Amino acid sequence: MGVHSVVSGSYLVNHASIGAAMLNLRLEDVHSQYHIRDFMIEKEDLPILPYYKTSFVEVLQTIEKYKFGFVFFTDTEGKFAGLASNADVRKGLLKNLSDLNQTRLEDITNFNPVVLQDHATISEMLDLIQSKKFPVNFLPVINEEARITGAVTFFNLIKGES
Repeated sequence: MGVHSVVSGSYLVNHASIGAAMLNLRLEDVHSQYHIRDFMIEKEDLPILPYYKTSFVEVLQTIEKYKFGFVFFTDTEGKFAGLASNADVRKGLLKNLSDLNQTRLEDITNFNPVVLQDHATISEMLDLIQSKKFPVNFLPVINEEARITGAVTFFNLIKGES
């Protein structure tokens, strides 16, 4: 599996423009049958907090500790409940600029993020990303029971790490 990551990383790093190379990868007809679960970051290595007993400060500390730029949340049943990314935190703070102490966990949580099923193929992942009108930097990976099984981060894919 590492060979495919290295090839992908080499393609991006050696291209005259990384942005153009990324666009080419997104637009080319890729028919890979590798599944996301074959190279995702495992659940044990991810920042996951129980939403029902997490504070705003814990979210910020966890984002800083893990250096992924996000935190995933679970509900009382252990199912994926949403996430807070650096962008979500920024939006929440902007919403409460007059009094930052009023920023609540709800203000920085995305309860309906783009997710990927762990049985999806790379082709399905690329189709999903291409269908979005915003940049996708990472994807929570969930199973059929809506439980977090991992994540795909594009920074790690480019660097050839998982």
